Amino acid sequence: MEDTIEIDENIFKTQNSTDIHGRGTSCTRTIKGIRKNELVKRFKTAQMPHWLKRERILTPKNQRTLLLYAKKMSEEIIGEKQRSLASFEKNLNEAWIFCLAWNKDLDKDTLSRAEVTAWWKETKKPYLVWLQNGTGKTVCKNKGEMISWGTLRKRRECASTFLKFLKGLKKRQLLEEFLDAELPPEPKKDGKVRQPSSQDVKQLFQSMKVDGKKMSIRDFAALFICYDVGSRIAEPLSMRCSDLWLSEDGKYYCIHFPESKSLPRTVISYLAKTAIDEWLKVRPGGYNPKSNDYLFCKEDGKSPISYASVTKTLKRALKISGIPWKDGKAAHYFRTLFNTRARNWGYLERYRFLGRTIKGSENAYIEISPEQFEKPYFDMLRTEKNAMLPPQDLGIVEKKESVYVDKVAQKQLITDLLAGKFQAMENKMLNLLLEKRKTEA
Repeated sequence: MEDTIEIDENIFKTQNSTDIHGRGTSCTRTIKGIRKNELVKRFKTAQMPHWLKRERILTPKNQRTLLLYAKKMSEEIIGEKQRSLASFEKNLNEAWIFCLAWNKDLDKDTLSRAEVTAWWKETKKPYLVWLQNGTGKTVCKNKGEMISWGTLRKRRECASTFLKFLKGLKKRQLLEEFLDAELPPEPKKDGKVRQPSSQDVKQLFQSMKVDGKKMSIRDFAALFICYDVGSRIAEPLSMRCSDLWLSEDGKYYCIHFPESKSLPRTVISYLAKTAIDEWLKVRPGGYNPKSNDYLFCKEDGKSPISYASVTKTLKRALKISGIPWKDGKAAHYFRTLFNTRARNWGYLERYRFLGRTIKGSENAYIEISPEQFEKPYFDMLRTEKNAMLPPQDLGIVEKKESVYVDKVAQKQLITDLLAGKFQAMENKMLNLLLEKRKTEA
């Protein structure tokens, strides 16, 4: 029966030309798992609740319902709602787990408020264990024993969304069954966590390159871009060779990010220039600025690299350097660091540089060229005294600053000259007036 429900799986292949997280493959694997009606390997770890029996499988009706749910969400991927692959994968996996929790067919009137409350009470138990062991410890030997507050919120939201689908309700409509399934307040974050300084990040990057391994230079350059411009790791990995070019004076690189969760944008990178140059020298197949091949590629010089390989390099360097790093964060923490570094930027410059949507009808149409980012960018490097900016490389900053000082000095000189000239004229007129009075007397 479930085989009559056709889902166009080509959507997951063509949605993103660079799917570094493998979301499309995971979506396809989840749909196949539902069709086969068997527990896949990943449900035997953290995603599988401790109270769920592994031998439990879907009822035929629930199997069909899940496939209908998948079909509906797949249509939203290419529709006006523009659902992401990550959202599809998350909602379908959690809906699968929710269906496995019940030994009966689910429809709009099957579950009572008391049953959902009992389910929620069992779902919260791993979170309470996590809370007792300290909110900073998100990993343990048996991952099924603990879940974080974020995972608990995800399970509640996804189960609620699936139940609304069963009942034919809209997203914002109230679901009576979940009234007693309240989400506990988010634990307070530890304010003692120190962000790594530029000296710490320098130590991290020094631990990243491995002698004799060409691809460590590649990962080093990609991660350096993330730190320098505050990008997501997917953005440099999606770059083509044609998305990189030197500025007119050759001092920094202009980087275009065409594919991202953020808006397409072009930024400037000065700190990462040396790292990029090192990679271009050893890049397989050489570097052609007009080529459409991926800038950060595999040995064949064309294929994109995976997120996992870059993350592996980063985690290895974190272990060697021992610098402070936020728990549970990998390369995306560079974006957080840049937000802190760029706190003195103007609203428009910072939002355009990071690719965020600008609020307000007037500002939404403002475009900022890479050259207009020079002042806030280099002011930031000079103010923070970045450890990766050698004194001899401060020429572009000092040059611009000296030009500004020269102009101010020239303006002051002209003002002084004019003031002196007017003073001399005033003295001359005063002397003439005194002489005239003496003559009349």
